[in-house]
Amino acid sequence: MCDEYCVYAKDILALVDTIELKRCASIKCLLKYCTKLEYLILDDIQPKELISQKYPAIKQLGWTSDNLPPQLKEFMVNNPNITAFFASNQNPIETTDWLLETGRFKVKLNDLVLKICNFKNAEYLNALQMNVPGIIKNVMSLHKNQQIKTLHLEIKYLDFLLHPKLPEIEFLESAHVYIEDAHRKSIESISRGMRNLKFLFYYNKYRAKKSEYQMLAQNLTELEEFHTISVGSIDVVMPFIRYSPKLRVMFLETSELYPTAKNVSLELLHKERHKLENACKLTIYVDEPTYLNSPINSCGLVEIKRTASYPLSKHPIRPLKS
Repeated sequence: MCDEYCVYAKDILALVDTIELKRCASIKCLLKYCTKLEYLILDDIQPKELISQKYPAIKQLGWTSDNLPPQLKEFMVNNPNITAFFASNQNPIETTDWLLETGRFKVKLNDLVLKICNFKNAEYLNALQMNVPGIIKNVMSLHKNQQIKTLHLEIKYLDFLLHPKLPEIEFLESAHVYIEDAHRKSIESISRGMRNLKFLFYYNKYRAKKSEYQMLAQNLTELEEFHTISVGSIDVVMPFIRYSPKLRVMFLETSELYPTAKNVSLELLHKERHKLENACKLTIYVDEPTYLNSPINSCGLVEIKRTASYPLSKHPIRPLKS
């Protein structure tokens, strides 16, 4: 996209707060019109085009290419307003090593998002198994050096949850956990090692058991927001109604595997919520049929809304959409 086309779209670009660019040859002329841009995601971009540029509105930077180039550090130095960083498709040990090196540039972040995945080849998985202690050591060093304040994890590699050093990460604020076949040790590890979590996105490929939700709700008492797959039952809601006083949002993602929840009694949910000391009001986002089947949409400490009305999150880990 060249500058003459950007001029025609400048009124629209001026309203954009999130943009993802891939193999864009005219990045400077495009971004100069995005005056309200807060979240920039770059994929296969030559960072040398960005080094000297300043974008004072940008708060979050995502990098999805395979390599973390030195020029990216200079871009972050020139834009100290960037307070959250997300690196995708990276070995997390390489990402944290790279960030430790930015200490010389005095780059400081409020939020770091790391992906702990097992989706690559066997060689990658073996390297990840060997590097789990190094990953934890690096993030602890980043926090000690005041290079990051809070950590956010996307976890698809369950052995990471079982690492004995995990409970030491007290600054872990949010987690996306993808589980194919949850076993008790994984749930116990989340409950013990992530007690300070404020945001939990919990996706079980198969039907989650009531005991999973019970254990999570009883132990993660600092939770403010919880996302999970709708299981067509009130069982997913009730433990959090009873044990999570700070929970403000619950998002029940729809799934073709399970039926729509029926007969959601807001009166019952309010009654149970009211028993919990210092409980705040809880908004539950449900699918359209559940919303329409409910005779009322609000009762005391509990209300339901359509999932389609969930606002775009500014959280460093964006909730998934169906």
